[in-house]
Amino acid sequence: MSRKFIDFLSPVTVGTAGPVTYTPAQLLSGMIIRDCAGAARSDTLPTAAQIVDALTISGRAPVVGNTVEVYVRNTSAGAFAVTLLTGANVVLAGTMVVPQNQTGKYLLTVGASGFVTFTCVGLGAH
Repeated sequence: MSRKFIDFLSPVTVGTAGPVTYTPAQLLSGMIIRDCAGAARSDTLPTAAQIVDALTISGRAPVVGNTVEVYVRNTSAGAFAVTLLTGANVVLAGTMVVPQNQTGKYLLTVGASGFVTFTCVGLGAH
């Protein structure tokens, strides 16, 4: 049986005018607040290896099935979407487009053989 690995949020704001590659720390903060700064943006997730390294606590790596909730909130002033792109060995499932004034809820799940899965479980207006 898998269980949640982290239970808290520490939101980070990303307002870069251009595409961004999220750091593992930003992703694992639990919430990325993204202002597209004037145009639609395609942002890249960290690699699976970087994510697993960031989840490793005191030398204890996460086990297959450990899951982290991640929210991506699009706070853009205009009708600009955030599109999430895959990092190496990250499998994407579901919608990876977060429209203006929407928040995407994702589950980041540790998989076997150095892979992680990033699954959309819903979008909601805020």
